[in-house]
Amino acid sequence: MKVAVQSRDEIGQLAADFNDMTENLRGLIQRVGASAEHVAATSEQLTASAEQTSKATEQIAVTMQEVATGTDEQARTVEQASETVTGMSTRLQQIAASTEQVSATVKEASQIIAKEIKPSERLLPR
Repeated sequence: MKVAVQSRDEIGQLAADFNDMTENLRGLIQRVGASAEHVAATSEQLTASAEQTSKATEQIAVTMQEVATGTDEQARTVEQASETVTGMSTRLQQIAASTEQVSATVKEASQIIAKEIKPSERLLPR
C-alpha cells in the first residue's frame, strides 16, 4: 500500500516517510519469512541428523553388549583352561612323586640284589 504524495509540505513529507516505512516493513517481513524458511530447513536437517545419531548410538550399544558377552565368554574359557592346567600340574606332581618312590624302590632292590650276588659269586666255581 502506497500513499500518493501530492505536495512537498509536512503532509507530503509525512506521506513520503510513511511510504518509506511501508517499504522497509515489507522488506523486513520478507527477510523474516526467508529466515523462518531457513530455520525450518535447518531444523529438518538437525532432526534427520539427530535420528542418525540415535540409530548410531543404538548400534554402538548393541555392539558394546556383544563385546561384553564375548569378553565374559573369554573369561570363562580362560578360567576353565586355568583349572585344566592346575589339574594337570597336580597330576604331574603326583606322577613325579610316584616316580621318585619307584626310583627309590628300584635303588633299594638293586642294593639288595647286589648284596645277594656277592655271596653267590663266592659259591660259583672259578
